Amino acid sequence: MNLTPLDYLFIGLYFLGLVVFGVLVRRIRKFGDYAVGGRSVPGVMIFASLCAAYIGPGYTMGFAGKGFASGWLFFFVALAFTAQTLLTGIFIAPRLHNFKNCYTVGDVIGNAHGKAAHVVAGFVSTMLCIGFAAIMAKVGGIVLHAAIGLPLLAGVFIVTGVGVAYCYTGGLKSVIATEAMQFSIYTIAIPLLLWIAVTKSHVNLADVDTKAWSAMHSTLSSMTPLQIAGLFLSFFLGETLIPPYAIRALAAGSPAIARGGFIAGAGYSVLWFAMVVGVGVVAAVAIPDAKPDDAFMSLAVKYLPHGLLGILIVAIASVIMSAQESVLNAGAVSFTRDIRDVLGGKALLDEQRLRLSRLSTVVMGALAAVLAYFAPSIIDGLLIIYSVWAPSVLPVFLFAILLRKPVLGAGAAAMVAGAAASLTWQFGFKEAGQVPALFIGLSANLLTYGAVALFSKRK
Repeated sequence: MNLTPLDYLFIGLYFLGLVVFGVLVRRIRKFGDYAVGGRSVPGVMIFASLCAAYIGPGYTMGFAGKGFASGWLFFFVALAFTAQTLLTGIFIAPRLHNFKNCYTVGDVIGNAHGKAAHVVAGFVSTMLCIGFAAIMAKVGGIVLHAAIGLPLLAGVFIVTGVGVAYCYTGGLKSVIATEAMQFSIYTIAIPLLLWIAVTKSHVNLADVDTKAWSAMHSTLSSMTPLQIAGLFLSFFLGETLIPPYAIRALAAGSPAIARGGFIAGAGYSVLWFAMVVGVGVVAAVAIPDAKPDDAFMSLAVKYLPHGLLGILIVAIASVIMSAQESVLNAGAVSFTRDIRDVLGGKALLDEQRLRLSRLSTVVMGALAAVLAYFAPSIIDGLLIIYSVWAPSVLPVFLFAILLRKPVLGAGAAAMVAGAAASLTWQFGFKEAGQVPALFIGLSANLLTYGAVALFSKRK
């Protein structure tokens, strides 16, 4: 990719600005600030940071690639995510905010289902956060390699290292502050890319739309009804209340702020999915020889002028880092609260807990950077993570929030059964009969919870 000095200037200033802003401006000294921002984050910041957290490379370049190959299909699939975010805002986020003594998903589950469930939820949360961060790190390395020719490993460590730097110093306050800045960048840059590409390529929008509907019908005709249902269910449940999102409900200034932030985030997601899938749909006509995974960058390189190309690369870096920094912070806090505090014996002082969370952020960032080498493609990697989170932690988490009398001993057993069944069906049986692993895992979770409930006393 041929970049001018102006492009490099924008890219360099962006990374420098993130470090200065995140490290020097947002320094904190209490674990509560590091974990949940002092539970005083305003609604606008909850909205901006939530959007920044879910708009990762999967929901940007991944969906653009799917738009290139499958037309409008993944716009409608993505609306499953919109629906769950809206429902979470209306029914779940305000109730979750009322858990005043909780900092993590594991805290809430442990409060209702006991110590064993607390540890299992913490372990799954921590591992999945590392997995999310590894996928983001790999994509960041690929983008920097394609943009400025950096070796893949160097790009991975730069993207991850900058995020770790301000997460380490400022915790959730720094994450939310930088995410708000990143949100403003890509909210402008992505629509600009779409507008310039349509204008300069002189594509006929009617032809673009016709081809997109044809590609959608072609893809659907190759799938069974069960596979289609599984795809929608994966995006409906796969990221529901994962640790970064749950923490934003806990960090909000009030239940009403938590509700409003999630509802606004759901509304914005409709516009975002339309834009990024639209990028792929336009690319399928404007540059039909491109590969689906390269559709986003290929369109940008062909039609954006220098200077704006540098800004777009900054926007892509923002997308990646917004998602990665959120899971790094959430995973570090989960390790501290859900594993060390529960299994470590002697209680930590607040200062010690803050120090351990910071150290955990560094270690998790390093692990993610190493594991990035083995990470699969964006959407495939996300679907694997979804197939673990939704059948294991999510149902038990919802029971802890919504039920008046959760079954004390059922949580740990249900989470282990759900995760084991889903992974075994996916990798051992290769989703026999084209039955999605998510269905098998959810069934195992709910059946186990119900069976234990028959022999357990309610708390």
